[in-house]
Amino acid sequence: MIDIIFNLILLVTTIILSIIAYKKKYLTLGGVIIANFFGITLLIITGMQYLILLLIAFFITNLATRNGIHIKIKLGLIKSNSYIRDYKNVIANGLPIFIFGLLEGIYKSEIFIYGYLVALTIFFSDTISSEIGVLSKEKPRLIINLKKVPTGKPGAVSLLGTISGILSVALFSIIIYFVIPLNIPFVLLMLILILFSTAGNILDSFLGATIQALYYCNVCDQFSEEEIHICNSKCQLISGKKYVNNHVVNFISIFSISMLSMLLIPLIL
Repeated sequence: MIDIIFNLILLVTTIILSIIAYKKKYLTLGGVIIANFFGITLLIITGMQYLILLLIAFFITNLATRNGIHIKIKLGLIKSNSYIRDYKNVIANGLPIFIFGLLEGIYKSEIFIYGYLVALTIFFSDTISSEIGVLSKEKPRLIINLKKVPTGKPGAVSLLGTISGILSVALFSIIIYFVIPLNIPFVLLMLILILFSTAGNILDSFLGATIQALYYCNVCDQFSEEEIHICNSKCQLISGKKYVNNHVVNFISIFSISMLSMLLIPLIL
């Protein structure tokens, strides 16, 4: 009976937070619908713990995005008065998390719990790293050759962003440890999540620097990840594959490293 009450409270909380996210322009309507589908399905199939972690990750990453938003608008990374994330962003980052959570709910196998947690922490770490890293006073460096590049360029990494990503997972691991019971020491859990989330970030940056489409806006004199810049001008493709955008890179990075973790974690444990 208590579980039913908690689930109902969590369901209502999720809907309320979704409305707030839409009103505050954290998510488009399409993003809200997809996010609710993922979250409520996980609540029904796997239980409240998985949705609680999702909500915490969503809340913290949105705070990170809002941090220094005026600087990000000035750099052309975010369009003023527009929605921050749409359904494509939710699917790219959330679908791997949803898949592994769903598989755990169906098969009740601990290995899928780790797949879920790794996918979640890659998303969490990558978002924190990106959102904090762009605020660094130092120019970021391209991961494939360590040359200094403009802030916000795909494949660019910074010391501030990297450290922020690692620390965020270390702190998030504390929450995970108390929310989801696992037969593993806390320190080992934290190190595993830091290892694979960092691997996900590295792969994301590598793909961003090599195959992700990079455009250039002649009007604003800025690089862009999208063909249509925030000024609504059409950009010129200067490198990468046209159909490999940031969403594709995010999905590949999260899904592939999560799959790899499910193969390697049993060997570690």
